[in-house]
Amino acid sequence: MTDGQLLASYADDGSREALDRLVERHAPMVYSTCLRVTGSRRLAEDAARAVFLLLFRRAGALAGRRTVCGWLHATAYRAACRALEESGGEEILVETRELAAVD
Repeated sequence: MTDGQLLASYADDGSREALDRLVERHAPMVYSTCLRVTGSRRLAEDAARAVFLLLFRRAGALAGRRTVCGWLHATAYRAACRALEESGGEEILVETRELAAVD
């Protein structure tokens, strides 16, 4: 099934399987985009979750697309930038200290 078909399935009847397939298909790209932007695992995870929540909320509007990869990438980038800005860089400092303590 295409991304659009999966989104339509979710929008029409709340298919949990459709959601799972979309997340499985796109989570690595979304997370890696967020991680590259934020430099923090925690911020990247939070931003990636926000991206998928937005995708599910807008499923009906996005269902007509064959793929949502481009939309997800752009949304992941913006969500990660927002998360980094809101953290004020504090999360990266904390994570760097934690990694230094392990060494």
